[in-house]
Amino acid sequence: MANFRRSFLFVCLAAAAYSSFSSSPAQPPPRGVPSEWEIREDLRLLVRHIDELGGALLEVHPELWVGDGPKEAYQQQLQSIRDEAGYARRAAEALAARPERLTLALETHLRLNAVGEMLISLCEGVRRYQSEPAAMRIQNQWSAGARARDKLREYMVSLAEEMESQSRVMAEEAQRCREQLSRQPAPPAANKKESQ
Repeated sequence: MANFRRSFLFVCLAAAAYSSFSSSPAQPPPRGVPSEWEIREDLRLLVRHIDELGGALLEVHPELWVGDGPKEAYQQQLQSIRDEAGYARRAAEALAARPERLTLALETHLRLNAVGEMLISLCEGVRRYQSEPAAMRIQNQWSAGARARDKLREYMVSLAEEMESQSRVMAEEAQRCREQLSRQPAPPAANKKESQ
């Protein structure tokens, strides 16, 4: 009986999971979550903005700035920004390949936030020790990617909401299966062979 109940529960859960996660090409995407081609296009644009920011950062040369204090600190900060931007770029490309991965969306978002925070300080240094136009180019390039970053954040939220909804459906289906199992009559006891 216990094996039958476990098997029945497994079949119910598998059916719920299949119906929640399967989608045929003819089905529209879930409400609120952009289609794969839309998010791939948004991510392509985001990667382009990251690359353009990298180009703007090529103009920054803290090694040429006067004074040892800011030179070393800003060189490290510039390298950290380049590293984080590279990680964000790779995470965005991986997300484009697997748009259902919430962890990749979250990683891209968090890494870009880190880049934005560090850029504030770097731009102050560029403005002070290098030139106002160079700092403005970096700020303008970062601002140009704002819509792409907003779309990533919106996608991340809608993907999380969709995953929560699917999880809720699966939990409800599992509960329904458990209730069905509990209402089934117990199988009759097996007849024991009489021993001689």
